[in-house]
Amino acid sequence: MKDYWLHMVMFKYCHSKYPDVKYTLHAGELTLGLVQPEDLTWHINDAIYVAGANRIGHGVDIAYEANSYDLLRYMAKNNIPIEINLTSNEFILKVKENRHPFTLYKEFNVPIVISTDDAGILRTNMTEQYVLLAKRYPDVSYAIIKQYVYNS
Repeated sequence: MKDYWLHMVMFKYCHSKYPDVKYTLHAGELTLGLVQPEDLTWHINDAIYVAGANRIGHGVDIAYEANSYDLLRYMAKNNIPIEINLTSNEFILKVKENRHPFTLYKEFNVPIVISTDDAGILRTNMTEQYVLLAKRYPDVSYAIIKQYVYNS
């Protein structure tokens, strides 16, 4: 937490030297109780606007981010995907089902990528992630799932 902003500035510098290198930053992998409420308001913003992340991992605190709707629209407009890690978010953060911001990203048309995060540690795989997605979010059609696979 204490050096997060500095790390984002370092990524910005590296991006200025190597602009063609694409990178994902884990940001917003936080919930109430882990940090103070004010610490939920800026990580995804800084990862995108300061560091220039091309993709965001987790993004669980998106609803708490400052100007979250503007940020979601920016992600959609600029094709910045969000990696949804269902098992990881449940295991590490205790965030699942209606507490998970999956539907918020979906509603704003942010490109969604389903991923495992720490597959070896969490003993999960991509098949399990897609089964969880289909079970928890029955409004996600087969065509939408195919789009998520394509986004990957």
